[in-house]
Amino acid sequence: MKYRIFYEFALIFSELLSSNIQIPEALEIITRSKKTPKEVKNSAIYILQEMGRGEVFSSAVSNNPYFSVPSKYTALFYTAQKTGSINNSLNFVVANEKMKRVTCENIMRSAVYPCLILFISIFGSIVLYNFKSSFALSDQNSFTDGFLLSLLFISVCIVFFIFSSWAVFKESDSYIFLLTFSFFLDAGFDTFTSLLSSSMQFESGSKTRFKIMQCADLLSGGVKFSEAAEILNFLDEGCLMRTEYLYDTGNTESVIKNELMRESKRREKRHTMFAALCEPAMIICTGIYLLILIQLSILPLMTSFGGLL
Repeated sequence: MKYRIFYEFALIFSELLSSNIQIPEALEIITRSKKTPKEVKNSAIYILQEMGRGEVFSSAVSNNPYFSVPSKYTALFYTAQKTGSINNSLNFVVANEKMKRVTCENIMRSAVYPCLILFISIFGSIVLYNFKSSFALSDQNSFTDGFLLSLLFISVCIVFFIFSSWAVFKESDSYIFLLTFSFFLDAGFDTFTSLLSSSMQFESGSKTRFKIMQCADLLSGGVKFSEAAEILNFLDEGCLMRTEYLYDTGNTESVIKNELMRESKRREKRHTMFAALCEPAMIICTGIYLLILIQLSILPLMTSFGGLL
């Protein structure tokens, strides 16, 4: 709940700042508007009060009791406060959260039709199982075993679908890094600060975060970025090669943007392929499920019920 309030606040506040409105004035507008959600309005009032007491904006946002700020954004706001790029940081937060929502929507959209077929099939099977006592079955255990086997098969299919959806739509470390690194460079941060800020987007203690921090340490020690980037083993060899070739041009931002575009195209292709294969795959699974059910449960039922077969 608090996380949703933070997203709504960031969305409204970033739109106001994009109109060249200063932070205090933007907060005042949020508090005065009758259409502002109550939780967002209370958040804005709290930030205004804290800033009136001399607290900086980033601290007031991070300590706000009305919403929950993810730790990866806390460091972002502190950095943005020093560089005066609060608006860019909020735009990044909004864009990042929108990307997550689109991912969830894609998963739900690809699952609607297959899940509808599965629901109807499972519902019919359960109804049939509940009415099995109405039939004179020669072998009750055989009917039950066939029903349970078909149910086990379709359950495995559902679990596999959920896992594969998560694996396909989960953003790769390379995409998240390139997206955040490109954003910070575009916002005017230097390469070292951009690396540090990008590392905050990953869980503390994760290998990816550790590798990015190592890269930043090498950079601060005088190692060229093209050489320090070799430690980022979550990036593919082609990306590292192009970084090395083009770094001497002095336009690191352009290099990273090009790599982000390539990664985005691969990501979009992967999502499109999954959506195209998802529906026929689930229909095939449902067909196998029904085949097992018919062969092991329904055919024996029809055989015993008045010798239909």
